[in-house]
Amino acid sequence: MRKTVMCAVALLAGAFTFAQSNNSNVRQNGSGNSSSVDQAGLSNRNVVRIGGDNNTTSSFQRGTANNIVTELADAGGADLNTALVTQFGDENNATLDIDGDNNFSQVYQDGTRNNAGVNSGSVFFSDPNAVEINGNNNEAYLTQYGVENEGFISFQSEASNNSSFIYQTGNNNLAYNYTVSGPNNYADTYQEGDLNTAQNYQSGNTNTALVAQIGTSNFSEVEQLGTNGYVEVDQSGSGHVSDVYQELSGSDGAIIIQRGVNQYSQVLQISGAGNSSYVDQDGDGNSSIIYQNGDIDVASVLQRGEGNESIIDQDTGPTTSYSILSQNGTGNMSTITQRGTGGHNANVTQTGNMHTSTVSQTGMGNVVTVIQN
Repeated sequence: MRKTVMCAVALLAGAFTFAQSNNSNVRQNGSGNSSSVDQAGLSNRNVVRIGGDNNTTSSFQRGTANNIVTELADAGGADLNTALVTQFGDENNATLDIDGDNNFSQVYQDGTRNNAGVNSGSVFFSDPNAVEINGNNNEAYLTQYGVENEGFISFQSEASNNSSFIYQTGNNNLAYNYTVSGPNNYADTYQEGDLNTAQNYQSGNTNTALVAQIGTSNFSEVEQLGTNGYVEVDQSGSGHVSDVYQELSGSDGAIIIQRGVNQYSQVLQISGAGNSSYVDQDGDGNSSIIYQNGDIDVASVLQRGEGNESIIDQDTGPTTSYSILSQNGTGNMSTITQRGTGGHNANVTQTGNMHTSTVSQTGMGNVVTVIQN
């Protein structure tokens, strides 16, 4: 249970305030703690509460109505943590809550009303903390430029030795990096533009999630529950949707590239291990769905044009099966299904408009090539 221990005497180290209506309150309980506060402007507020030893906090504000709350405390004390917050602009808000040891957190905000509110619709967060750390040896970096961006990083109590990065520039972007358990997970979200949303959820070991969104109204969700999973999502344009789900077995990989407008990609790697998916979309309104339930299967989708659709369903192993699809045109449809012990190879190429292809392979070692012009 989290507990904040109030000192009989508040110790304020290195505090500087300027102008009117500034309010700073630092309370420390323990030894070897250091807190630095620098405020300038109007209506700035800073609160630092520390329950533990050898912690370092720094709060720097410029502008109007900035607010920083940093709390490092748990039932046994939070030790050897570093929390740095820098804010420029108007009406920024940053709240850090660290319950653990040897964690590092850095929040930088330059703009207006970044992290000013709470997105109550999130399934991951119930608190308004910009950074919430409950484990040990984690590092969190949150950087925001622009207007009304929301970024949240959370490490739960069983998460140790993890790294999380969020960088936002533009307006009204929303990003969540949420790590539940396991060591050596890495999440990096980059947003440039307006109204983009990215959610990364990691529960396992040594998973990597890399998300880059450049444009407007793009959406990405990554959920990794296993070990050694790798996901890379690169969205440029507007209206794209990417959904990647990796379950328990591990060593799965997915790379999603979306250009143009209104592309849709879903990759579900449910069971098995060592599966790979690659999706590259450019144009308008193309759709790709990949299911992988076997072992070491490979799926590749290349879509160019408008309104093309593809479904790849693989459940083979232990021998690798390959599904390779290329669509260039308008309104093409392709379905590839692979079952059995594996070793299948399906190559489908559709060029032009309104072609339909259906491939079904069972058993072992089947090969098919489809070319439609």
